[in-house]
Amino acid sequence: MNTKKYNNWKKDLRDTNPALDIIKDLFFKDSELISIEESGNETLIWFDRYAGIDWVGKNLDNQIIGVAVRIQWDINYRTFTIRSKRHTGTKTELEKRKEAIRKGYIYPTYTLQAYFKKTNPPELLSACMVETKALYRFIKKYPDLINEKSSDNIFKIIKWKDLQINGVQLIKEKNIPIQLPIINNTNKGFFTSKQTKSESITKQYYKFKN
Repeated sequence: MNTKKYNNWKKDLRDTNPALDIIKDLFFKDSELISIEESGNETLIWFDRYAGIDWVGKNLDNQIIGVAVRIQWDINYRTFTIRSKRHTGTKTELEKRKEAIRKGYIYPTYTLQAYFKKTNPPELLSACMVETKALYRFIKKYPDLINEKSSDNIFKIIKWKDLQINGVQLIKEKNIPIQLPIINNTNKGFFTSKQTKSESITKQYYKFKN
């Protein structure tokens, strides 16, 4: 087995780990999570490197999911951002995920994005999670609602508000401001035998301020 050190693209773990711990506690309180970049396991590293999965999760019913996680600091855009074009011309997150969904390959069950203020400890500004397949279905169905941002790469920007308005169910923990109170913010894992997947998502469903 190749045991060479794995270099991940994320920011310095000394900054991100406290933020990741906050997210884990909010969204996956009673689930077991493995952070792939900390695992040192070459097989798990394939899930990150080739499938875009940052965490592998297991709930009390031994159901397994993969989660793609993105953290941004000192801003609060309340959007999902997806790399759609690289200056190098190599395949992007968008292309790989669309291909995986279309061909039945492995991809993250959920996509999660969170915004933190860079304090010690980090302060959560907002966080939201969505089923990956639903997110990419939305991108295809509503191209006029998708914005783009350019740096050295190009990113597609999807507003949480637009997803919600168009019927995409979102799982969230904190977003300021909101119109409705959270119905249930004691997330007991991503779902259990007594709580169906749809029920779990619906209980975390919320409306954004226009």
